[in-house]
Amino acid sequence: MIEADEFLHGVGLGQLLGPFAVNTALFAGYRLYGAFGGLISACAFMAPSLVLVLILFVALFLLSRDSSVAECGRRTRAGGNRADTERLVDA
Repeated sequence: MIEADEFLHGVGLGQLLGPFAVNTALFAGYRLYGAFGGLISACAFMAPSLVLVLILFVALFLLSRDSSVAECGRRTRAGGNRADTERLVDA
């Protein structure tokens, strides 16, 4: 078990180094179970976000293969106006 004072030192260290939630999870895992615990706790903390990003990436990739979505993106990048884009989406 981590004492409250020691945990607050870990939170302070985490805030100093950047993304403090990940650093605090890493610190707590390290203090409880060593280097392997720190690695596992940091990975477990980041895994849900990583899974969500991968799901969104696959969905976007599959949608980009649909010709109407791809054409809409090409028109928008090429300077097409909003009416052109809406017409392509409605088609």
